Amino acid sequence: MFASLWLSLAHAADKAILFENVFVFDGRSAERASTPANVLVVGDTIQAISAAPIEPPADAELTRVAGGGRTLCLA
Repeated sequence: MFASLWLSLAHAADKAILFENVFVFDGRSAERASTPANVLVVGDTIQAISAAPIEPPADAELTRVAGGGRTLCLA
């Protein structure tokens, strides 16, 4: 029971960053993506990459970054 409670509290304290309107460069291909995207990072994990708006987790402490068409390197 306590382990379950601890895990739910730890998840509730996750920090999330939502990068909006960025061109993604994965570090492996020669070029960045040709269309802008939104990238959601929760904790140290990329949760989503999408051209459509991304709804962040309600229980995460969210920081929004307006990318303004800049390049985000995921390498």
